Amino acid sequence: MATPENKECLDLFGAPLSPDGAALSDVLESLETDDDQASDSSASETARTQELSEGSECAIQTLYEGPPKCKCCKNWVEEYPDDLRMDVEEQPETKKKALVVRMCKNHDKGKPLALDSVVVQSLCLKKILCEVFEGYKGVTASLKSVVFKSPFRPFHYRWDRFTTILERQKQDDPDAAAFTQLLYDTLDAELREGREEIKDHLHHGVITYPLLWALFEPGTLVFTTQEGLDRFLIVSSCGYHEDGYLRISAKFVDWDGEKFGYASAPIIVCEFDGTRDITDLHVHPASFLSSREEKEAKAISRGQKFHGLAGFRYMAFSGMMREEVDARQSVTWNVRFMSFA
Repeated sequence: MATPENKECLDLFGAPLSPDGAALSDVLESLETDDDQASDSSASETARTQELSEGSECAIQTLYEGPPKCKCCKNWVEEYPDDLRMDVEEQPETKKKALVVRMCKNHDKGKPLALDSVVVQSLCLKKILCEVFEGYKGVTASLKSVVFKSPFRPFHYRWDRFTTILERQKQDDPDAAAFTQLLYDTLDAELREGREEIKDHLHHGVITYPLLWALFEPGTLVFTTQEGLDRFLIVSSCGYHEDGYLRISAKFVDWDGEKFGYASAPIIVCEFDGTRDITDLHVHPASFLSSREEKEAKAISRGQKFHGLAGFRYMAFSGMMREEVDARQSVTWNVRFMSFA
């Protein structure tokens, strides 16, 4: 029979007392309290660490727009989108090529694809093109990015020169000629039919409205008549307008009261059907004039008189005048011409 001294002591909850007399439940409760305090202390320490280290790392975090989660905001993710890839023209293999030829879908009858544009990447080719387009306004072949777009009119204007340079290269530098031949063959396949059509029209001295642009290469000396006077101008550019006309921008010598210089003037050629004799156009290249030397001499003589009016001059004038309303009347004036030069 067990004696009272040997009985196991229990606390009020029936749990055995620890040797020092403390109830086990009290010990467990104390341990839980210590764990809670430790947890709170750890969380507080983590928060302080995060607050102190925010923005302290010398680095960049890149986020990408991911699949949308809603319509009102963007979903930023760390992973690079799988549906994106490097532009094909920026890929190393593409960069190595002398030419990048861009083909587009052809919505006209005939070939399913058409040449849209050509990117010249070869330094050798750029050097040759600088020679081909020397003096041509609007083409700078020495740029890092050199792109020619359909319908490639600069090459129409300079094709004979381009061909001559290629033939010279074949004799002097066959390796460089191989690069030029690539561009030549690419464009020749696209432009040959148009060149032959233009050549045939010019041979017969006629032109159509769609081919009218071929007459007005930048830098071409053209002839026109304005207010009964023969005039020679230099073409700056030309382009078709959606309202049905070709607009030619040309420059001529003028006086602004202080100095002589170039002024510009637009010349309009309205759309027409069929073919038309080039000399019947109210503006056309001076090379088609049958009496070019005579007309040039008269224009130069008139220009010299115009030049002589510069400075202070007292002269009598009797004839037509132009007012701001563009009305004309016969007047007799004593006119003083002044110059601020």
